[in-house]
Amino acid sequence: PATVTNQVSVSGGTSGGNGTGDVTIIDLQAQTITFGMLSNKPFGSAALNVSATSSSTLTVSLVSTTPTICSVTGVMVNLLAVGKCTIEASQTGDSDYSAATPVDQSFQVIDACDINQVGTTTVGDVQQIINEALGLSRGANELNGDGVINVADVEIVTNDALGLGCAFKSTTAALVPGTSNR
Repeated sequence: PATVTNQVSVSGGTSGGNGTGDVTIIDLQAQTITFGMLSNKPFGSAALNVSATSSSTLTVSLVSTTPTICSVTGVMVNLLAVGKCTIEASQTGDSDYSAATPVDQSFQVIDACDINQVGTTTVGDVQQIINEALGLSRGANELNGDGVINVADVEIVTNDALGLGCAFKSTTAALVPGTSNR
């Protein structure tokens, strides 16, 4: 930082306070925060690793400004509920740098079963996941964690549409043609 030292004289006051002394002014360098956009995530997803950097290379702190929707531990964001999650990145500065202007990034924690994101799981969501499982439309809604869109994902969305919740309810490991797995 730039440092300027000037000598000043002070006179007057009720206690005979005349004096001379040095005043040092330190001009702190400015810094900025870079914090990229965050993508929407389905509720129930694993914690997200996020990062923000400062132009000063000082460590940036992250905090959730929506603690009922998401929380932050270090650089990990935990999804707690469906809604808008906002993360604030800040850097307080040091003896060389002034505090950076905080930067917020927001994303939606979405209901994984509400595929069309209309606020509730509908027949349209069930039809969409069936089409994806059959290969009739681009598959983007793999929900049960096995890496493919299949009958298990259809069951998850159907259960949610029926009011049973957005969770895999079946104890059936695989459906075997010609058998009743229930």
